Amino acid sequence: MAKHQVVDHVPKEKSHAIIQHEKDAGLAREKFLTLQKDDDVSLTASLTIHEDRDEPQEITEEAHVHPMLSPGHRAPGLCMPAVLSRLPSAASMRSIQAQLDLGVFPRTVFAPLPPKSHIMSLMTNALGDMSNAWPLFEVGWIFEMIEEQYTGAVDDCHSDPVRWATINATLAIALQWKAASSAVKALFPMSWSYFKNAFSSFPELITQIPCFEACRAVLIMHIFMQGTGDARTGHSILSAAVQLAQVIGLYRKDLHLTLSKNKQEEHRRVLRTLYILRVDAAIKYGLPAPFDDREDEVCLSRENVPDITVGSASPVVSMNVLTPMAHLAAIQSRVHTYLHRSAGLGQEVIDRLKIVSQMDHELERWRAGLPDEIRPTDNAPLNAGELESGVVLLHLAYYTTAWKIHLALQGSTSSHEGVPSPRESFLTEGTGWKIPLRSPSPESGGRVTLFLLRKMSLQPLPYLW
Repeated sequence: MAKHQVVDHVPKEKSHAIIQHEKDAGLAREKFLTLQKDDDVSLTASLTIHEDRDEPQEITEEAHVHPMLSPGHRAPGLCMPAVLSRLPSAASMRSIQAQLDLGVFPRTVFAPLPPKSHIMSLMTNALGDMSNAWPLFEVGWIFEMIEEQYTGAVDDCHSDPVRWATINATLAIALQWKAASSAVKALFPMSWSYFKNAFSSFPELITQIPCFEACRAVLIMHIFMQGTGDARTGHSILSAAVQLAQVIGLYRKDLHLTLSKNKQEEHRRVLRTLYILRVDAAIKYGLPAPFDDREDEVCLSRENVPDITVGSASPVVSMNVLTPMAHLAAIQSRVHTYLHRSAGLGQEVIDRLKIVSQMDHELERWRAGLPDEIRPTDNAPLNAGELESGVVLLHLAYYTTAWKIHLALQGSTSSHEGVPSPRESFLTEGTGWKIPLRSPSPESGGRVTLFLLRKMSLQPLPYLW
């Protein structure tokens, strides 16, 4: 094979060392091109260019550039040999290639699924309580998944990763939810192992073709994480679920029109649950507002909302508990946005006070729109024994929002000169600033919260705290 001739045009003022250096560079490039054209020589064979040198040569700006190596005529003379000298040897490359794993992400079964009769009994007992707090848990589709899972190999985690993740995450929540206070510590390793079964499918759920079922499975994983102390991991899982919902267009009304009424409601429940949890996380961890107006419109829509009985002890109450929770979450989001962004905006104090008054009015209007049987009160609360966990969570979120509004007003009045910061009442005297709030004071909300925690029949404490 003919070699390329390197033209040696060098300025006279260059030293003999520089001329010799450029000749070496040209010879090295010629050898590399010859090896590259050989059918039996791999990329690693070009390492022989520098096999007799301990250190790669220095790259100089004056080095001659061969036109076949650099179409732009700008590459340094020894760029390619310097890079290739850092590659592993041919033997090492063959060893690495022989050990490559080109399959899917490996999964480990951290805990085998219990016998079918046991899991069905536990789910039947737990799903009733779980659905009162989070109505996305329905016996129908969960039991259907369990039947499909137990038709084949019980611990088959590969054929349907969405089903495997959903069953294990729901089972982990059921164990967490039904555990007595004295048994939480003993049962946590088991529930955590079932969660790890589900989480082993997480990479595939978020990278495969996105679908509603995968979004719901990731959401259920986050609900389990609410009962743990790992807020960072829980929020990362929630963010993945929100992103999946956005990718599949869960907030788009036009996509819901092609679904049946039951499927529309399933999608709406998942979207509202995501909305509520994302707003709650934003408030807890000081994050930006999660959704835009288009998503708010769908989350808060009252179209085709079927009635769901809240609490067997209160048969007169029939409503979808996610609806008021989503509307309250919208108010919470606005309160959080005001608190989070008010500092440094340079607003006039009167404008900020008007915003606080408006939020207080919205919260009171939301409370007044609830049925009498579950409406929060400032004085004697309802009989907590008749309130299901979902209604209790609704009350706790209401009092927390009221406290945030009072805190916002206190911050507005105390951050400007000439405006007092009253402790007991926000109706200031002798200053012209009269901002009476209708929402309960932090003291009243604290008393009612303690009463609810002491009297409620079911106490899934990890979720309440």
